[in-house]
Amino acid sequence: MADARESKLMVATLKRCLKVRGVTYKDLADLVHLSESSIKRSFASNSLSLQRFEQICEAIGLSIFDIGEMVREENVSEDTHILSKDQEQALAKDVKLLIGFHLILNGWDFELIKNSFIWSETEVIKIFTTLDRLGLITLLPGNKVQTLTAHNIRWRKNGAIRKRHQKTAFAEFLNDRFTEEAHFLDFEVLELSPASTAILMRKMEMLLREVNELAKIDFSLDGGSKQSTGILLAARPWVYSLAVEAMTEEYRQKRGNLDLDSARQILLLASTARYALYYVKRGERGECAR
Repeated sequence: MADARESKLMVATLKRCLKVRGVTYKDLADLVHLSESSIKRSFASNSLSLQRFEQICEAIGLSIFDIGEMVREENVSEDTHILSKDQEQALAKDVKLLIGFHLILNGWDFELIKNSFIWSETEVIKIFTTLDRLGLITLLPGNKVQTLTAHNIRWRKNGAIRKRHQKTAFAEFLNDRFTEEAHFLDFEVLELSPASTAILMRKMEMLLREVNELAKIDFSLDGGSKQSTGILLAARPWVYSLAVEAMTEEYRQKRGNLDLDSARQILLLASTARYALYYVKRGERGECAR
């Protein structure tokens, strides 16, 4: 199975997929009709044959190609997570282009996009050719594509995408009661030390990496078995404006970072908590939620 280094990376990625999906060695042994000890030995020694590797992949709904793509994603340059200013500007100016790029990064092919949106075939072709010209994809024969960026793009903090779309996207996303089964909302206002704040930031980064790992694993699934899910992670020093209004002038000055006039203008939807985690999850079909 490829050379020793690639084989080791493939097996390590497969093990990570099993962990993310909650599949134990015992579960896997039952799925492929082997003993648990045999499965453990194979993974410990990286001695999985191509046939066995493919069998395990199929048992958890993946293919060798999927694992290979995850390995490639792990080895791409960090730069591929961040677009150039010109690339981001082009996407910000053309909503069709932005949606099309988002869909391609999430595994949608030409036919699925053409049949799912009100755009004509000519418009979809233009989206693909423009993304190719921008260096975001390579357009292959038969309207197949190869992505040239990571699948989880990190938009620039003061970039064109956030300036043009963030306020509207956040307002739409949070305009819900979050009462359905696939919805989650929790809002905490906590007092944390700088040390605890640093730990919180690391944990949020870890959670984000785990979510992206899930998306990589589900990348090859049929579009009908997935739904676009928005996830918002945010934290910053914050005090609710009603609390600020109730504070004495002396205490506000002592705190230093509490301005009454600014506090009155705070939008709750764009705020989170004082060094708190605001984790929101909401499933939406057919929306560009990246």
